[in-house]
Amino acid sequence: MIVFEKNEISKLEVELDIMNSNPAYNIISKDREKIDEEDIRNEYLECKRLNTERLLVKQNDAYIGLIDYCLENPSDNLRGSACLSFIKSIKEMELLLSFISLLRI
Repeated sequence: MIVFEKNEISKLEVELDIMNSNPAYNIISKDREKIDEEDIRNEYLECKRLNTERLLVKQNDAYIGLIDYCLENPSDNLRGSACLSFIKSIKEMELLLSFISLLRI
């Protein structure tokens, strides 16, 4: 079963593990393969400033991804976009595709 859990700074190590499991994404977003705790702290500050919700995606007892989303973007007062990051593996990618299909309903 997949559940969503509020992502808080106390779970920084969980987020760091998820983010560093996908170096290709980090190269695109941070211009390097690995990110560090300071990057995560900066993300928390930015999300707080933008009033962005942060959730961890958990399957059974394992954290498999995270979602940041903004219900209203302060720059244009429109619905903001979501950022999805998942642990990179075949099984988790199948779950991601299932999750995306749920969003289209």
